[in-house]
Amino acid sequence: MDVNGNCSCKTHPTTCGEQSGIIDTDSEHMYVIPGFRTGCLTVVTLFTSTLECYFDQSCLDTIYTLIYSTSFFPFNATAMNYSSSASRYNTTTKIQEIIEQLMIEQWNNVTSFDSYFSECNPDSCTYIYNKQADWIYVITTIVGLVGGLTTVLRILIPPLVAFIRRKKRLVTELDSYAELLGNAPRFRTKVDDFRHIAGLFFQMLYSFCQLSLQTIDTALVTFNSTAFITPNLVPLAQFQVQTNQFVNQFTQNTARSFASTLSLINNMTQANMLVSGLLTDSISTIYPQYYYLDYEYVYDRRDQEYNSTGIECDCEETPYCIQQAVVYDSNSGKNILFHTPGIYVGCYIVEALLQSDLQCFFDFDCLQSLLNALSSAYSNVSAIVLPNSTHYAADTPMQVIVQNLMVEEWNNDTSYDSYFNICRPDHCTAMYVSRGNVVYIITTTIGLIGGLTKVMHRYGQTPLKLPFIPPSMIEQLLQVYHDSPISGHLGVNKT
Repeated sequence: MDVNGNCSCKTHPTTCGEQSGIIDTDSEHMYVIPGFRTGCLTVVTLFTSTLECYFDQSCLDTIYTLIYSTSFFPFNATAMNYSSSASRYNTTTKIQEIIEQLMIEQWNNVTSFDSYFSECNPDSCTYIYNKQADWIYVITTIVGLVGGLTTVLRILIPPLVAFIRRKKRLVTELDSYAELLGNAPRFRTKVDDFRHIAGLFFQMLYSFCQLSLQTIDTALVTFNSTAFITPNLVPLAQFQVQTNQFVNQFTQNTARSFASTLSLINNMTQANMLVSGLLTDSISTIYPQYYYLDYEYVYDRRDQEYNSTGIECDCEETPYCIQQAVVYDSNSGKNILFHTPGIYVGCYIVEALLQSDLQCFFDFDCLQSLLNALSSAYSNVSAIVLPNSTHYAADTPMQVIVQNLMVEEWNNDTSYDSYFNICRPDHCTAMYVSRGNVVYIITTTIGLIGGLTKVMHRYGQTPLKLPFIPPSMIEQLLQVYHDSPISGHLGVNKT
């Protein structure tokens, strides 16, 4: 509760808070501890507080004086030394800011060019010299610039057009229900009442959307900074196979990392047995204090029990207890007006959401029945249209969707042209293999003999007389040409 008394931990669990201190039995502040604040959650209390008291000896002495007589472990400490020149933090710096900086005072950058050079020293070196550009260089530079812009536009325009087309598709969103939830009436409801969890249910769903988007953006920055390296220019088919493998590995690793982080957070929440802000995991008993009958406070706590399958489930034993959410009659608080299919309540809102689905919001009759049970005036709310292209069903659990980063489809846009333009060879050689046929062999033989005859006749030699060509000679020539293919060489060089 803030100083004006108008902040509720139920609606603003991360912002409500007040100055903390040492209070006597008359509920009056004996001493307000500088920098200490009290909030709805322990983590909020920690993040919004500072450590300025630990640098002030008078503050520590005051605490020591006030709690020494009532504490089994007297608080006796010496203030820490602070130097503005040695620290980038102030004594009034919030703990949240220090944690966001990983509690690091200074990053020490120790790099060695000698080590880098000894590891990557080149086999040969080249040098450059500067001279004034002539008109040929200017023209070629302009042509190259135009070609580069053409290449860049060829890369950027297709994904940009695809993105604009996707934005025009009908997508599921929660904006149409924001007014419904924002103006929902307040009741003193039961734990399994849909009204009790609806606000935080959709807030948590929105948080998952934002967290998934941030995770994907961060992973894409890392992925786009990696280089695709091949020893030689690979053909199109092999290029597509390798890039598809890289993209599939990227999507799987990103989803796996997100699921692991989410599991870690859930395990920490369960291990610390944190109390749910809506008391969905526990039942608190209150009674009037004997000295102040007009003041009620919590003195005991026992765990909630849920019964979704006919078997009682205790939140003390497992945090995965759930049961279907319902809508009670706001007048009696007992009569059930509507069972919300697919939506569950449980020990924690997160666990209940992950086991729920949104099938009711894809069914107009179900949605209309829910609005009627809530006595909502917003009768023009329409059901979400499930696209035919989606690979999720209406009753797909949210845990499956969240573990897939709430992504409908990964679009793999790779360009072999861009890869080829960067890694293309300077020159190519080709090889062809062929075998001579009968006509080619006979004509070549006759031409060879005729040429030899003319050469000998020109130099005064007796011309050859060939009344005919023996068939045995033709067979031998055919055999020679058959065993000796005409071949060349194929190679791709990059200089």
